[in-house]
Amino acid sequence: MSRSLFFHVVASLRLNAKRNREELPGMKKIEVIIETHKLSEVCAALKAIGVSEVATAEVRGVGEARIDLLETRLEIVVSAERAAEVIRAFASTGWRDLPGDGKIVVYEISEPIRVRTPEPQENAR
Repeated sequence: MSRSLFFHVVASLRLNAKRNREELPGMKKIEVIIETHKLSEVCAALKAIGVSEVATAEVRGVGEARIDLLETRLEIVVSAERAAEVIRAFASTGWRDLPGDGKIVVYEISEPIRVRTPEPQENAR
C-alpha cells in the first residue's frame, strides 16, 4: 500500500469513526485467565450461549497461590449487552473459589474495525 493511500485510509477511518460513534453500539473486550485444564469446559459454556470466536494463549504467571503457573488467557470481544452473560459463563465453569482460579478483566472498545474492510463496524470482532 502506498504511503498516500495509507494516509487516505487512516483519515477516512477517523472521519467515519467520528460520524458513526453514536451509531456504534458499545463493545467490551473480556480477558480471562483460567487454569489450562478448565479450557474445554469454559469453551463449551461459551458455545452454549452462542459465543464461538475466542482467542486463546498460554501464559505463565506468578501469584500468591503458586509460582510459575501455566495458565490460559482467553480474549473475547462482544457487545456491551452480552458482556454480563459471558462473564457469568466464565464464573459458572472456571472457578472453584480457590486461590489461583483466575482473573477477569473487562475493557471498553471504542472503535472496532474489521481489517478486511477497514471500516468501523458493530460486528468487527
